[in-house]
Amino acid sequence: MSLVHDFAIISKEYDELEILRDMKKVSIPDDIILYMSDSLKWINSYWNGKEYKESLNYYGYSFISGEDLNKLAHIVNIWKELFSLAPDTFFITSEYILNEKRYEKISIKRKEIVSLLSEWRNLCKEAIEDDCNIIHRGI
Repeated sequence: MSLVHDFAIISKEYDELEILRDMKKVSIPDDIILYMSDSLKWINSYWNGKEYKESLNYYGYSFISGEDLNKLAHIVNIWKELFSLAPDTFFITSEYILNEKRYEKISIKRKEIVSLLSEWRNLCKEAIEDDCNIIHRGI
């Protein structure tokens, strides 16, 4: 199983650091998060519910709220629109494989990534409309 980052809607009063089974959530593959990582640095979040820092906590939890949640929804939507212009199947450049001296290429199906990013954007929009936050659980 590949690594994923989970995003779920939480109430503003929620202070636990766990995404529960009954929460509405979206799981985004780590390769996509890494590919989008430079633009994800444009948001701030509360790392492990405490420290307000740039981006998402890659290995822990992040709470995203307010203007940062609006910004995240917009960033995800822009990536969705960009990927919708791609061929049916395309490749993204991923991690550098040191022993092979090359970058890994990940095959992506346009319909799958556009659908997944639509779900993520819709999750953010629903949280905004319901005056909630998003919790992110890193790998």
